[in-house]
Amino acid sequence: MIEYLAGIDEVLELLVRYLRKAPIVVLGIGNELRRDDGFGSYLARSLSKYVSRYMKLKDVHIIDAGNAPELYTDVLRKASNGSVIFIDSVWSGGRRPGDIVAFVITLNEGDLPQQKVHFVTTHTLDIKMVLRAAGIPEALTLGVVPSSIDFGIGLTKPVAEAFTLLFTAFTRFFMKLETKSLPFSY
Repeated sequence: MIEYLAGIDEVLELLVRYLRKAPIVVLGIGNELRRDDGFGSYLARSLSKYVSRYMKLKDVHIIDAGNAPELYTDVLRKASNGSVIFIDSVWSGGRRPGDIVAFVITLNEGDLPQQKVHFVTTHTLDIKMVLRAAGIPEALTLGVVPSSIDFGIGLTKPVAEAFTLLFTAFTRFFMKLETKSLPFSY
């Protein structure tokens, strides 16, 4: 199932619903030399800096995997009993640049075509192969529809707006986690 997320509250509700068990791994994926394809990397790096500077969260790992998420299967394996979320650029049928979509990737179901979601795929391995290698049965994915994946640096305006929305939602989620105002298990 694909969810289209239009606002901070909707994203926050999804994070609260899905990220219920520690450890939490947020894995940003993307190639920063291809404009909006760098979205996942930009967001992961910004979240990591913010969390390390302003919060004291235990068992939250935020990783910029660049275009090689397969290099982080060991970290993912350690989180296999927790919550894993991928952040990446995705093509989604009928969606506009900057739209945010959420879906769960599972090893038990077929591929994603029936859901009309396709990763931009400048990374080297299919995400399901990364999950399989890490021994993780499923992961939430937050994707943004890119406007441009041409060579260049920086996000386009609609994707930069999605960046701000997701950054705000994640920081609110982490604040709730830090103050223990969420039902959460370790």
